[in-house]
Amino acid sequence: MNGLHDVGGMHGFGPIEIDPNEPVFHAPWEGRVFAMALAMGGHFKIPLDRSRFLMESVAPIDRVALGYYERWMNRLFQVSEMRDILSKDEVRVCKAGTTPETGSVRAKALTRADLEGLFNTIRSSSRPITARAAFRIGDKVRAKVMNPTGHTRIPRYVRGRMGEVIGDHGGHVFPDTNALDPPREDPCRLYTVKFAATELWGAEVNRRDSVCVELWERYLEPL
Repeated sequence: MNGLHDVGGMHGFGPIEIDPNEPVFHAPWEGRVFAMALAMGGHFKIPLDRSRFLMESVAPIDRVALGYYERWMNRLFQVSEMRDILSKDEVRVCKAGTTPETGSVRAKALTRADLEGLFNTIRSSSRPITARAAFRIGDKVRAKVMNPTGHTRIPRYVRGRMGEVIGDHGGHVFPDTNALDPPREDPCRLYTVKFAATELWGAEVNRRDSVCVELWERYLEPL
């Protein structure tokens, strides 16, 4: 979707400050949120693409004001309401910093066996596809100009730009439909497309630079 999360290529956000000694989690609660998000995503069958769409759908002010794992926590509340784990009132109580009454949560407790099944399962988005490839390696293509209201994986900065196909990865789950509720995998061929930096950013950049983007076939059109 076109939202504040898609800021690739935009100015005004300041330099990226890199801490060489940055910990994996800055506080213990971040680790707990990370674990809960993985468990809920698998246990309650929330596809990754749907999860990303929920993250994108937060109010713009929350996208800016909340920290990374605060946004994850917000998504947990969204999933809880979607799957009838918590009511709106219970979510409100949680967000106020207190705990809902004991016994009010309507969810099956995860067992050790459940967790081992979730985290020991290799998940891949690759899928068989019989449709003939629309493009071959070396073909010149243009990323479609799109303004979707739902989830999509085509960055705004490549839309309408010309690139070259340099890789064909076969069929993969199509994120735009897999983000729906209920999800539809609807496999589509995935390519790597190389864009010259000058095509994306203009003549002011280094002419030797380029950007490679993984794009599904439905995002592309022939030249």
